[in-house]
Amino acid sequence: MSFSDTPVCVATELARTLDTYPSVLAATIVPDTESPSGRPELEAVVKATARGTVPNSVTHAITRSSLGIAECDPANVPNHKRVVVR
Repeated sequence: MSFSDTPVCVATELARTLDTYPSVLAATIVPDTESPSGRPELEAVVKATARGTVPNSVTHAITRSSLGIAECDPANVPNHKRVVVR
C-alpha cells in the first residue's frame, strides 16, 4: 500500500472532488483523533433530492473512492443530509 492509498489521503481527495459538486454544501475531514469511530472520516452536508435522498452523483463518487457511507441522517429532514464516509 502506498501513502496515497491510506484512508486519510483517499478521504482528502474525495473531499476535494465533492467540493466541486453543486449539491454538496460542505465536505470536511474529521481526523482519527476527533472522530467517534477512532478512524479518519469525511463528513459532508448535501442537498437532498426531491425524494429526500442523497444525490446519485455523490454516492457514485463515494463508491469510486472505495470508501463507504457509514451514516446518513437526519431521516426526517427533506432538504439536506449529513453523510459520514469511512
